Amino acid sequence: MKFFKQIAAIAAGVFLSLGPVFSNDVSSNAPDRDELYDEIVVSAVGFETPKSHIGSAISVITAEDIELLQADFVTDALSHLSGVSFDQDGGMGGVGYLRMRGFDRAYVAVVVDGIALGDPSDPQGASELANLQTSGIDRIELLRGAQSILYGSNAVAGAIQLFTQKGEGPLSGKVAIETGSLNTQRIGASSQFGSQKFAMRLSLDHIESQPKSELDKHNTQYSEDEDYENSAFSGRFDFMLGDNTDLMVISRGGQASAEYDGYDPVTYAPVDGWFGMDTDEWAVNAALTHKILENRVILKLHGGRFERRRDSFQEIGTGYWNDGGRDNFGFQSTVRANDAVTLNIGFEQKDERFAQGGLSEKSTDTRSYYGLAQVAVTPELHASVAWRNDTHSLFGSHDSWRHAIAYQITDRVKLYASQGVGFRAPSLYELYGEDPISCVNGVCGNANLSPETSRSSDIGAEFSLLNRRLMMNVNAFRIRLKDRIIFKDIGPPTYLGNYQNDLGRAQSDGLEVSADYNVNSSFMVSTNMTFIDPRKADGTIANKQPRQILNLSGRYMFGQGRGLVSASWRHVSQRYVSSVRQEDYGLLSLRSEWKWSDGYVFYGRVENALNDHYQTSTGKSTPGRQVTVGIRVDL
Repeated sequence: MKFFKQIAAIAAGVFLSLGPVFSNDVSSNAPDRDELYDEIVVSAVGFETPKSHIGSAISVITAEDIELLQADFVTDALSHLSGVSFDQDGGMGGVGYLRMRGFDRAYVAVVVDGIALGDPSDPQGASELANLQTSGIDRIELLRGAQSILYGSNAVAGAIQLFTQKGEGPLSGKVAIETGSLNTQRIGASSQFGSQKFAMRLSLDHIESQPKSELDKHNTQYSEDEDYENSAFSGRFDFMLGDNTDLMVISRGGQASAEYDGYDPVTYAPVDGWFGMDTDEWAVNAALTHKILENRVILKLHGGRFERRRDSFQEIGTGYWNDGGRDNFGFQSTVRANDAVTLNIGFEQKDERFAQGGLSEKSTDTRSYYGLAQVAVTPELHASVAWRNDTHSLFGSHDSWRHAIAYQITDRVKLYASQGVGFRAPSLYELYGEDPISCVNGVCGNANLSPETSRSSDIGAEFSLLNRRLMMNVNAFRIRLKDRIIFKDIGPPTYLGNYQNDLGRAQSDGLEVSADYNVNSSFMVSTNMTFIDPRKADGTIANKQPRQILNLSGRYMFGQGRGLVSASWRHVSQRYVSSVRQEDYGLLSLRSEWKWSDGYVFYGRVENALNDHYQTSTGKSTPGRQVTVGIRVDL
């Protein structure tokens, strides 16, 4: 209760401090914000639904937002949202940790056009987003809270769904070229085409950089450059087979190579040397959609494959390799029973496999059934109820459920709430993984692990002021996680360990507050604040989870919309490792662009403009000031 009282006091202070802003007159030509309630989202219930009907906390990032942010990587865009943090081991290409609401990346499901990015070869089956570029992305929908009904066992803290752009219009293309500090170079190209029978979009991107040593070089002599290269492709092909039948085929892939510093396998002393990881990844997914009964019933058959291979190289010690793969097949039917009730019923079969050097391939399979009903109780009151059953080949049958409600009190105020439960089965590495250096008798896995179970609750309000030029959202949440799987070591001098269930309940309570203020048609200010109290099962503060995050940004358009300047400030504080508080940090970013003529845009940005020394991973520096300039050309 003390934590929530502190949150309430801070939120009240912020609201009162903005009082003079609320009272200002605004330009009569500022854009109307009715689209907040008319915006259509898909990820919350599995079919197109107005955002005003959704009982979950949800954020949307559009392709235009990505361009304005000049975000090369998906994580660059996600980091501006409330409840989200992204930590990385050193600079570009280092292992990334997307965290949401006080939980690590293993508890966030990530899906691109139906392709789940969770890696079966990752220690916890998590999605590695450090190499995921934004090319071809049309929109990103981020759902907070339990989302296991549609996204499976990893969606404890939330789910992220990315949608690629569909080709349209005559054959056209776009080229983007960037150069900047740390010997960073990027080139991207895309083409698209669309007709009544066929549409396609292709994109290719290559980025390379040479950041300095990732080991903390503050007052040390670490200096060796860490080369990074990443080449990625994506393609979307849409076939209109008939008036009511469509086939969509998605293919994505890429190769990345990241050098970083390592540790002596005997003394564990940091080594400013030649270590690294090569990663190959590809995925394909196909979805056949057929509409019947005047589009009141939509039938969807889908299936795909995901493959990821990681090869390490080391100056000291031995390298290793990990291969992970997944095949999935499913069926979904969306039935509009009447004007008030829409049903989403589906089935999915998922087969996962994992192999590493010196270990035979291991596999599991999961068969899932789910059902969801979205109901308009009244024109103002909308509710959803959902259930899912997962039958795991090792852990048997588990049920999950979720319900949510959205109440549009007036056309300016919406209240919403949701509650759900889920489970996460141990990953293949947690069950069978091996490492002769780090694990007890060379074995990291533990075949006696129990699945994790979770319960999540949300309650929030979304409202507008100043003739809808100020949009605000306040959301409180609580997550409980039982039998959390952790890597437990025996301490010095060897720190050997293995995976075990942490008996008891880990928990995270928090509050998210956001505001978007259109001062006039040219000037916009946005801010969001996140306050989290993440706790391990023993009651101590969870490692590396920031308890307070502030994002503040503003952008100004000039020259009749041809020019734009923007700035953003991100402050992260109260992070702990083994109950020791880590250094707080604040990052200032500056961006600008100018449309020279139709089809030509020049842009530039400065990241970490104040050249702040900070760490997101203990003992590893993050690059200082970085300057980038670029050009986008429409062909």
